[in-house]
Amino acid sequence: MAENNFRADRLEEAINTYGIEVNPNVKWDNEKMIKLLGDYFISLEPQKYTWGARYVQSLSTPMLCKHMKDDLDKFPVSPLESDDYIAETKMNGMRVICCYSPETGFEFFSRRESSSNFLNGNFTNKFLFIEKGLISEPKDYIGKFNYRFVIDGELLIDGIENEIKTSQVSIEDYIQSVFSSNVERARDFQKDGHRLKMVVFDVLYFEKNPSIPANWTPKYEYEEREMTPEAIQWVEKHYSKYLNSAGFTKGAGKVKKLCQYLYSLRFTNENDVRKFPFKKRRELRHLIVNMLNKNILPFYEVEGEDENKIEFTENILMSGGEGSIVKNLHAPYISGLRSTRSHRAAMKVKQSISTMLSSNSSLMEDFDVFITGANPPKSDRIKDMIGSLSCSVYVKKNNGETVEHEIANVTGISHEWKKKLAAIDIETGKITLNPEYEGKVIAIDGLALTASKLKFQHATLKNKGNLEFKAKNPSECVWEEDTLKEMTLTRGQ
Repeated sequence: MAENNFRADRLEEAINTYGIEVNPNVKWDNEKMIKLLGDYFISLEPQKYTWGARYVQSLSTPMLCKHMKDDLDKFPVSPLESDDYIAETKMNGMRVICCYSPETGFEFFSRRESSSNFLNGNFTNKFLFIEKGLISEPKDYIGKFNYRFVIDGELLIDGIENEIKTSQVSIEDYIQSVFSSNVERARDFQKDGHRLKMVVFDVLYFEKNPSIPANWTPKYEYEEREMTPEAIQWVEKHYSKYLNSAGFTKGAGKVKKLCQYLYSLRFTNENDVRKFPFKKRRELRHLIVNMLNKNILPFYEVEGEDENKIEFTENILMSGGEGSIVKNLHAPYISGLRSTRSHRAAMKVKQSISTMLSSNSSLMEDFDVFITGANPPKSDRIKDMIGSLSCSVYVKKNNGETVEHEIANVTGISHEWKKKLAAIDIETGKITLNPEYEGKVIAIDGLALTASKLKFQHATLKNKGNLEFKAKNPSECVWEEDTLKEMTLTRGQ
């Protein structure tokens, strides 16, 4: 479930420092090295780590997804119109994995690993259940249920809308900051009207009347299994409905990484329900959430729609939501390597600016902006490139005044262009914009203008990876203030 941007050289240094043996035949990427280090720390003090901590460590990542529009040409029928897919509300909070075991009660883990032990953050002792005026702690439920289960979802928090707008940080970072404080402050924050609740997306593990020892440790496999003809035949036999409905029509052997993961599910524990199709996991999700609700716990099942998926998504956007996630009913839970998002088991559906412009006859044009600056790269490994471009437009306000307005930080630029756009500030030694490109006009695409700042939450080049300059002046990049506000209202704040 890697989330931190650990540098490869630092991970290698840590492996050498602790004297950890590595298999020279394995291609070691950052994620595998993080898992190796995490396994090492668990092996030092196995009694210190709970069943939940070990299970979360065994995962490579929670199921991640990319935009449906990126793979839309692969489908004979759009997933929004296919009976093989359902749509669920896309939530905006902090992704968490919640584990329950009779020996420990509830435990909550974040996606981010600690730099001290390379294990996923465990903030259970800072979490309170507040429901219908009752306050309890996760450990209060030790022995309460005769199950072990692992659920995936989004952590939401009441009463933080104004704080988010004024602090200009993401909801995930805001919630993360709450749990970065000490136990007393985190609990006081929740008691002061900021109730936490978990919206449940999926189920990964379910064991009724636990018989497997609590010290059982599932193993993360560093070596991908060889896809023999027998392995390919097994994958096609068990996951043909998923592969065909997701547009993988050329056979399992043509999507090696995905099928290596699918084949690995053959060897998982019988209670590991990731192997089951989502329609079965959804039934199990419903039963678990109902059981938790009956015990007055703040767990909620994500809302969804099986049939009218287009209308469902449009209603979310019109009411200020982010969009929907379309899920393949036949797909297992894909917790493969983080780079493997092209599984089409779950995909984000968000309306992009280009989609909106093309659907409005009065706005049949690109969203053109002009370059005003450059931001440094996030990774300290990159010394001679920019990270993103600061871009602006002119906004014609209702009082007749026209002002320059920064509207986007544009990402998705090739490394070749990042180098060309970069210059070194002589006084500070920091990366800045090459003056040659200041004021150049480009077309962009993006997601959701924020209501408070009229700025894109995420912006990329319209033609992904290709930086093309238009024969226009910055003075031609003018937008009516009301038009931008309509985009915000249409697409969600």
